Parts: sequence; structure tokens; C-alpha cells
Amino acid sequence: MRFEFYDTIDYADDATGPILFNQNYGLLAINNVYGSTIIFLDKRIDSLTEKIVKKLNE
Repeated sequence: MRFEFYDTIDYADDATGPILFNQNYGLLAINNVYGSTIIFLDKRIDSLTEKIVKKLNE
């Protein structure tokens, strides 16, 4: 399943970081600059979580 990578256009200190979204799945992940990164999975899969975090931080 392919997810689109959305990032803010205008810089702001407190702006939300990149978002991963798919039309069929919905929201997969939000990179929060000042807090925890949020990942939305049906069940915990650590290897997939690591890949998502790596992609958000690229």
C-alpha cells in the first residue's frame, strides 16, 4: 500500500511535521515536532513502526 507524504509549506516553530496518508487507509502517521510521533496501526508491529519513523525523519 502506497502512502502520500505531506509536509508543511510555510515554516513555523510549532508546525506539525510530515504526515503519511492514503485515500483507502486514511491517516498512518504524524510527526510531531514538539511531542511524540503518532502512528495509527491496527496492531503493534515494531518492524513496521521503525520503517515509518525512519521515513518521517528523512
